[in-house]
Amino acid sequence: MKEDFLHYVWKHQKFPLATLRTSQNESIEVIRPGFHNQHDGPDFLQAELKIGKLRWVGSVEIHLKSSDWYRHQHQLDKAYDSTVLHVVWEDDIEVCLANGTLLPTLVLSTIISPDLVAKLSHYFKQKQSFIPCEDQFSKVPQEVLNLWKERLYIDRLSEKATRIQLLLEETQNDWEAVLFVLLARNFGLNINGAAFFSVAKSIPFGALRKLREEVKDVEALFLGQAGLISAQTASPLWRFLWERFSYIRVKHSLPTPPQVSFHFPRLRPHNFPTLRWAQLAQLYASSVQLFGRIFTPQGGGDKLVDKKRSLSFLGNTLQFQ
Repeated sequence: MKEDFLHYVWKHQKFPLATLRTSQNESIEVIRPGFHNQHDGPDFLQAELKIGKLRWVGSVEIHLKSSDWYRHQHQLDKAYDSTVLHVVWEDDIEVCLANGTLLPTLVLSTIISPDLVAKLSHYFKQKQSFIPCEDQFSKVPQEVLNLWKERLYIDRLSEKATRIQLLLEETQNDWEAVLFVLLARNFGLNINGAAFFSVAKSIPFGALRKLREEVKDVEALFLGQAGLISAQTASPLWRFLWERFSYIRVKHSLPTPPQVSFHFPRLRPHNFPTLRWAQLAQLYASSVQLFGRIFTPQGGGDKLVDKKRSLSFLGNTLQFQ
């Protein structure tokens, strides 16, 4: 048995969902299994579960044995404090978070059928290929492949357009605000994109418009709302930015910053979240009307065509995932 097998089972929910219970005999409802984390930290992030009568949003950690939690010293790592469920094959010891709270545990060995274990174990023992069905890919008729790829393109574009439409409704059709949120998502890249997106949504675009004349105020707004600066910092620059953010937070009645975690390990320095926020601040300090500059019709062009082009640009050029 390998952890990769358990990751696959949890990610694709290959077990009966209606009768899930923790080892403490509480019911479990999986609303969202979370995003598979390929970097340091818990195995699945932003999972949404209902355990007993309470709804939880947090991380899911997977081990072969529950005692691996202590063997890997997760109790000493703050990144694991957000864990809401421990998924294991063998429950050999009770696990507590750093604050002493008993961590709910789901034991997979009691709910997965032996047939599925045999089938998937055989698959995981095989030499991994680019995609499991690559040997059969050449046997599919070309017209079927073309229709399939066209369908995938339409589905993905429709999904992006729907998400953009929801953002427009949230911002009262403010295209500039929507562009800001999507740009922030992409400045975070694949690793920190979701965290950047959450922070950007919490920043009132009206406040950004008023602060754009001073780049340090924009940096303070971004870094402070992202939780990347604090009053305890020793750096004079960070301390100055914190003081500016403390003033901006009160003046513009900023909402409570979202609880997000940024990943630094395995990133090159120029992709660190702090630097990416500073780069985005430079961009918006130089021009806050980015959407207007990009999509202003040239030579009295058709405004309706231009608006359609705007939606197409946001859906295709921005990698909104």
